[in-house]
Amino acid sequence: MRYLSENLLKIALLLTIALVIESSIGAGALHAQHSAALDKRIPTELRPVLQAILDSAVTAGLPTASLADKALEGVSKKADGDRVVSAVRALYQQLKTVQQALDSISAAELDAATVAYRAGTTTAMLKTVQNSLPKRSLVVPYGVLGTLVQRGVPVSDAVNAVVKEAKRRKDDQSLLALSTALERNIAAGLPARTALIRAQKIPDAVIDNERGGTRRP
Repeated sequence: MRYLSENLLKIALLLTIALVIESSIGAGALHAQHSAALDKRIPTELRPVLQAILDSAVTAGLPTASLADKALEGVSKKADGDRVVSAVRALYQQLKTVQQALDSISAAELDAATVAYRAGTTTAMLKTVQNSLPKRSLVVPYGVLGTLVQRGVPVSDAVNAVVKEAKRRKDDQSLLALSTALERNIAAGLPARTALIRAQKIPDAVIDNERGGTRRP
């Protein structure tokens, strides 16, 4: 029986693509791209206020991709203008709150941490994860944390599981496996907390076999 599915690769891609973009394109170029996207797809009357929010984000050192995406999501759902602007402003404030709570965090990590924050993780718990996992990218840990909380795992249990697994393996593979297994267990009808406990029992050999290689010591 295969413990991991092709969804693992999809999750890995989604969680790491921000890092690839961030490392290959400068913040100014990204801001220009997001502004251009708004110009093309956002109603004319909304562009000035939304552009002002993006400009403020750049000044504050906040990533603009998620803000632009939030605006485009609202328009695609045919939400009224006030709701679109309100949603983008709320996300801006959430990004700023998380940024102020965490030290030396990259744009990709901030986006992932903010998703976890929006799901119900406190800034104190996000800080716990950062302090517990120094000198490593937190994109995947925060991304998986957000997934666990969104799926109904109690926040404290989710934080403990992410930190424990990240320390145990010291790579992202088992975290991605944990997220995939949780989804599978919930789909099978298990309560979120039980689904997490069972997901934590995936053998290392299975994780390594799915990756197609041998775990490094």
